[in-house]
Amino acid sequence: MSNKSESTIRALLETAAQAILTVDTHGRIELVNSTAEQMFGYPREEMLGHPIEMLIPTQLRSVHQHHRADYFLHPHSRPMGIGLELAGRRKDGSEFPIEVSLSYIEAKTGIVAVSFVTDITERKLAERRLRESEERFRYMADNAPVLVWMSGTDRLCTWFNKPWLDFVGRPMEKEVGNGWTENVHPNDINDCSRVYMENFDARQPFVMDYRLRRHDGEYRWITDRGVPLFDRAGVFSGYIGSCIDIADRKQAETELQGTTTSLQESQKSLQALAGHLLTAQEEASQHIARELHDVFGQKMALLGLRVSEIETLLPTQRKVAEKKLRACREQIGMLAREIQEFARRLHSSVLHELGLEVALRAECDAYSRRTGTAVTFSAENVPELLREDIGLCLYRVTQESLHNIWKHAESNRLEVRLGASNEEIELIVEDFGKGFDIESTKGKDGLGLISMQERVRLVGGSFAITTRTGDGTRVQVRIPLRSD
Repeated sequence: MSNKSESTIRALLETAAQAILTVDTHGRIELVNSTAEQMFGYPREEMLGHPIEMLIPTQLRSVHQHHRADYFLHPHSRPMGIGLELAGRRKDGSEFPIEVSLSYIEAKTGIVAVSFVTDITERKLAERRLRESEERFRYMADNAPVLVWMSGTDRLCTWFNKPWLDFVGRPMEKEVGNGWTENVHPNDINDCSRVYMENFDARQPFVMDYRLRRHDGEYRWITDRGVPLFDRAGVFSGYIGSCIDIADRKQAETELQGTTTSLQESQKSLQALAGHLLTAQEEASQHIARELHDVFGQKMALLGLRVSEIETLLPTQRKVAEKKLRACREQIGMLAREIQEFARRLHSSVLHELGLEVALRAECDAYSRRTGTAVTFSAENVPELLREDIGLCLYRVTQESLHNIWKHAESNRLEVRLGASNEEIELIVEDFGKGFDIESTKGKDGLGLISMQERVRLVGGSFAITTRTGDGTRVQVRIPLRSD
């Protein structure tokens, strides 16, 4: 070998990151680089010519001598990381973990072993920290009140915590890989696998519900939340998931849904009953009105005629008798008019015979005469043929609104407006009285307001009241003219 080649090799040896030593067949050190000096704490001259065992802990030297002798009998190359882990000894007596790669050279004097030594103290510390971290994690996971699983980059599950294994009643070796899917309900396995695969490929978190078979054979609903794992370099390393038993919550939701359905059915029944009651009320009112008008009205008229006959039959005290009879006839006439008014309020024959517009105008005129209040009535585009239930609804709402105005509003004028389009008919009853605070009346609505709202609901309309203290009250009803 030329001097130049030898110089180049020595330069490479001195700049190598590993400690490099050569040993002859007697185990004596022949060559040491500067990294070896730094690693073991010996100057070069204190190592050259001495047995290699000086760099081995005392308790391991005899074993090392045996391995060394065997190596020279059968020399071979051993790459780094293969074989037993070794320990080195520094000049100050401290020991540290090392990893050794071996090779050999056939020299004129015989076989020379070449050792490449790496100090793996930092790596061992990192491995220990990682192991301790994993042990802490597994301890916490095994004592957590949830089921925990982990999977690798190949989608296969690699680990389950103790609560999971206790839940399914199976050992770890039965669950890892795809074994855990054997516990999933047959009706849920397809959706469960699809959600897992799709999110795994997208590297995104997921939440899914499925039924998992417990150790006693019962399937329990669980919520499974999975999140992807990435190392500090951003490299994907698998998934971790946690599951909680939600079977009791599912049962409660089912019971609540059943209760809600029962309540909805009860509400429908009550609404239907309210509709029947209103219909029965109208039929009863119509019957009573007919009886008042046809029976009592006729009897009162007949009684008036008989009083008139008496006037002609009294030959004496004619003036006194005539005066009393006239008073009686007037009272009978007043009573007859009151009976007619009462009958009209119970059931309007005008509504039935002449239609809604004429009936509302008559109602407003009667209210104005009775109370002395100025009533403005207007109607626009009201169809001549209107469904009987719609007409009756709007008539009753108007009646009830006028009654409420008379009792509470203290208004000296009001407006009633009736209008229609191709789609709907609208009624507005508006006074200009004292109004009221609608918030203060919530939960205290009288039967009149409730009956108005229910009448409008039964014909598929909307009912609204706008009011404010000092600004009057406005009742608005809208009813579609076309209904399913």
